[in-house]
Amino acid sequence: MFVVRFQQLDRLHADSEKRFAERLVGHLKAHFPACDDETMARASITKGREYGLRSERDLFLFADLVCTVGLDFASSAQHAWLAAVLEDTAVTDPSARLRGALAALVSRLEIAAANRATKDAFLGGR
Repeated sequence: MFVVRFQQLDRLHADSEKRFAERLVGHLKAHFPACDDETMARASITKGREYGLRSERDLFLFADLVCTVGLDFASSAQHAWLAAVLEDTAVTDPSARLRGALAALVSRLEIAAANRATKDAFLGGR
């Protein structure tokens, strides 16, 4: 019979967390080169867990969101609505709240890009 002590479990958990943060840094390097340090990865993991996110996939997606709008998005007037979506208790599944926040963000970014293109086309002759 094996006996696993709390110290051993703590060590396994710490090692697992370190490997997860390393994978996240690799992901960020590939997709968000300006946002690829371990400090940002760990801060994203911590903040994501505060929103109830647990899966590696959700935490990777949350890190993508953070690298797009900034870690302090909840206190930003421009992006505070994201925190409201992520904290919406009417949606009980944190993963579903994250998917809703990402879909809304993508939609807003697409609208902003279309508005810029229209403005550029309109002002292009000047």
